[in-house]
Amino acid sequence: MSSGNPAGRLLGIVEEARKIKDDMSIKQAWESILGVDKDNHSQMMFRLGRVMLLPEQAMVEIREYYPDEEEAQKYWVGQVNKALFQGTHTGQKWNGVKQYLDNHTVQYLKMAAAMLKMVQGERLLGSDQLDTMRSKLNDILEELEAHNLSRSAKAIIRSHLNAILSALDEYKICGKQGIEEASHRAVGELAVNREFREEVSNTPVGKKFAAALIFIFGIAGGANDSLQLAGSVPKFLEDMRSSEEQIVEHAEGIDEESNVEK
Repeated sequence: MSSGNPAGRLLGIVEEARKIKDDMSIKQAWESILGVDKDNHSQMMFRLGRVMLLPEQAMVEIREYYPDEEEAQKYWVGQVNKALFQGTHTGQKWNGVKQYLDNHTVQYLKMAAAMLKMVQGERLLGSDQLDTMRSKLNDILEELEAHNLSRSAKAIIRSHLNAILSALDEYKICGKQGIEEASHRAVGELAVNREFREEVSNTPVGKKFAAALIFIFGIAGGANDSLQLAGSVPKFLEDMRSSEEQIVEHAEGIDEESNVEK
């Protein structure tokens, strides 16, 4: 499975890294770049570990699509790996990391990202799209406890929502693949867990859960494989989306009538 454009994602991180002040601590710099919660060391190291995979992921793609260009990538790969290794020394200053991210490194990495973009064509998600997805999922989380669902059903929904939210937070590192995989697992749960599906199918929170999945698939793509997991799941999700759309359309109609009256 293609991982999108790992060189492009790495380039974005490197360009952010070069803007960080030299005297900032490595810990603070990673918290800023990777969106890590303050003083959450395990989260920082987990995300940094994912970043450290990007050079090799990029090289896998280069070897597949541009085997003659493998040798030309050695400089930027070596420099970035040195920077990332230095970046594990979180008590030191950021200039120790930046020293490896020179102009030549950035230029070679830009070339690699451009080459992969030509064959991958990954469309980047905007911050507004990511924020909209987060908002929909957080709304469901906030409403979840108020609904009359079993404890197990609430736990299942909460688990999948949190997994997708984590994937959204790590989008700049993992790209759309993480979002798609987390969403696929949620649809898979609906496909194989009939008791859960039947319990949530006629509840407002269940409808919002399914509608949110449809919305995310519409933005991130990759829905078809998941929707083919079970014949009854597409109808369930489509029914839920239809219900949500009817509610929205009804609300919009009321707003239009109100505007006419005004």
